[in-house]
Amino acid sequence: MVITKKKKEKKSKPVARAKAKYTAYSVKEASELMDFLMNKIDGISRTTAKSLLSKRMVMVDNVIRTQYNHPLKPGM
Repeated sequence: MVITKKKKEKKSKPVARAKAKYTAYSVKEASELMDFLMNKIDGISRTTAKSLLSKRMVMVDNVIRTQYNHPLKPGM
């Protein structure tokens, strides 16, 4: 006869999930991504803008961009 010990099941607690929150901007004149971010977001420092890029939090045309000097064209 084999007796196995039943593992205690942990009760699963509901996990709070972050809501998808984003802001969309349209490009009206040609510029680099870093300059565009600093002009559009009030009070953002260069360090904060680079942090957003390095954490992969910026998308251009539905593609994540991390390069600060990515060229932007009107209509993007």
